[in-house]
Amino acid sequence: MILFDGLHENFRFIALETHSLVNATYEWMKNPTAAGHDRITARDDYVDNLKNTIENQCYALIGAGKNLRPDAISEIRGIQIGAVNLERIADNCINILGQVAHLKDPAVLENYNHAECFSVISNTIAGVAEAFENRSFADALAICRAEPELDRLFKIYFDRILAEMNSGGDSQTLLTILFIFRYFERMGDSLLNIGEALIFSILGQKIKIHQFEALRQNLEESGFDTSMADMDLEAILGTRSGCRVSRIEQGAVEERRRDGIFKEGAIPKMRAEKAGLDRWADLAPGLAPRVISYRETGETGGMLIEFLPGHTFDEVLLNADEALLARATAALMSTAGAVWNATRKPEPPRIDYIEQIPARLKDVRKVYPHFLRPETAVGDARSASTQQLLETCADIQSAIAPPFSVLIHGDFNLNNIVYNPDTNKVHYIDLHRSAYADFVQDMAVLIISHFRIPVFKTRMRRRLNAQIRALYEFAASMAREWDDRTFESRMALALARSFYTSTRFELNEPFARAMFLRAHFLLERIASHAGSHCERGWEDFKLPEAALYY
Repeated sequence: MILFDGLHENFRFIALETHSLVNATYEWMKNPTAAGHDRITARDDYVDNLKNTIENQCYALIGAGKNLRPDAISEIRGIQIGAVNLERIADNCINILGQVAHLKDPAVLENYNHAECFSVISNTIAGVAEAFENRSFADALAICRAEPELDRLFKIYFDRILAEMNSGGDSQTLLTILFIFRYFERMGDSLLNIGEALIFSILGQKIKIHQFEALRQNLEESGFDTSMADMDLEAILGTRSGCRVSRIEQGAVEERRRDGIFKEGAIPKMRAEKAGLDRWADLAPGLAPRVISYRETGETGGMLIEFLPGHTFDEVLLNADEALLARATAALMSTAGAVWNATRKPEPPRIDYIEQIPARLKDVRKVYPHFLRPETAVGDARSASTQQLLETCADIQSAIAPPFSVLIHGDFNLNNIVYNPDTNKVHYIDLHRSAYADFVQDMAVLIISHFRIPVFKTRMRRRLNAQIRALYEFAASMAREWDDRTFESRMALALARSFYTSTRFELNEPFARAMFLRAHFLLERIASHAGSHCERGWEDFKLPEAALYY
């Protein structure tokens, strides 16, 4: 425990006062009186004042800028969250008093065992102050487990009250009792928040109890020490698909013993990623991280995977010097080319770039509803609408499929590629979409992940444009090597798809419009070529390369 003047003392006071208020509410419900009501209300006011004092102390400590260590800041934030939720429990006690006033006969409460709920709440709050002082994982988990127990009790009484209402019971009385049990259930939510706040103050990262349990189970299976005594949990990212990714380190800094990446998310996505990692482990050992353990709990899956040291490619692109960037890019091209050559098989892939667009356009409409273009005409000249362009280009796709498939990454964004400058090796991560498909899909995603970086200084845009040019030339050289005669037409469709879908993540409207218009332009070129009935067909199509640069 790190000492902060008065903060821990006030937190102990608010925990004690809330505990007393809960017990007083229970005793008052046995014999409701106006005087008892006033005493409980006054105690709630004191809890409110303590909460405000604690919040002010926390904000002052963090705002003072006294070179606080990260663990100190986490402890302060955990105490603030704990205090807020203790005050909510006190408020819910007051809400219960208000509901009892609506009962025609408070004695009816004796028919419902609310004492069981009070017991769970009171016993849990009794240990909150000591748990925060000792920074105990076991105590944090005990606090969190009050919530499912109160949920269980609420479900029992919810079902009973619903049955009694269907049997003709007094609706006003039964609804009032249901509301009282609903406040008990809300207190359980607050206790869960308090337990998770304590976990946060210890680990330094916010993690839900089900995520913590999944992490602990995976650590047990993989041979990590699950005491958490010297565990460092560093959040790396929260993906757009809802997965949580964290780095796990165990052991002293000067003598690091184990480290790994813990990833938790929806079971279908986690199963797909595990299958992808297992496939890549067989194909190219060391290219993707090794799965250390995998476990499913409820609706989520948790996976502990090998930590691969290095930098994500966006970090290299934005921060490395020219020599290092050149080395990293050469390693990336060499790795991608080797994988494609090793996995190429003579089976045409399904080309569905256009089909991927409509679902994502719904999200684009939410941000930029005016971007979608209607059909327009000036004299005999007509301009197709966005929808018409998509329909026209969708009919073309089957005619331009390549005669081969390769194993692609499936989400080949800059932040899913790791480069280790010490070994000059590239690694792939986040492989849940990996499949046999068109290599153009990966290259288009990678090119647009460069383009959409919202950096507009001339020097950095030149670097981005140079990278895009190098990547496109690499892809074109692979197409020539394989005699891929529809490469440029497929690249136009794939780039249009990525331009379209990237606008939903960009709130800089002029930049988003530039991407959206490029998508339109590329589809117009495809549609125009289809209508020209040129003798050489799609082999004659030329990608307007200028659209790749900003």
